[in-house]
Amino acid sequence: MTRSPHNPTDLSDEELVAHLVELHGDDGPGTEQWAGLLADPRDGPVQVVYLVNFRDSATTPDAEGNQRSGMQAFFTAGLAIRQVIDDVGGEPKLGGFVTGDPTGEGWDYIGAARYPSPRALVQLWLDDRYIAAGDDRRAGTAAHRVFFTRPLDVS
Repeated sequence: MTRSPHNPTDLSDEELVAHLVELHGDDGPGTEQWAGLLADPRDGPVQVVYLVNFRDSATTPDAEGNQRSGMQAFFTAGLAIRQVIDDVGGEPKLGGFVTGDPTGEGWDYIGAARYPSPRALVQLWLDDRYIAAGDDRRAGTAAHRVFFTRPLDVS
């Protein structure tokens, strides 16, 4: 993982939540989501589900100065963070375009990934490479939602 001032190692859970929310603002999970995840006494995997609504046109051009679609900007961010996901032990599990949105909220894409622990997910969100990719993600998305889930044990 990339060491950075964004990745403090000596914070309490409450301070860590405040730091994550300050770093990502409206571009990420809120205080209640982070606090709930870090307070969960269960160890083990965390699954993250993303709902995305793309902008028609990204709010920023690509690296060469060319206009791009919101979807192109979003997937530029996805390619940039793939190594970070691997570095923290994460695994993309699902990615697909919505073919009919029963919510009526205009979701275009759903993605899901699995991380080995809440701390691994926190490491992802604190990594400089992930933070930098946020510019492309924000340029490409009109709206998005992030859900943290825990695997269901049906045995």
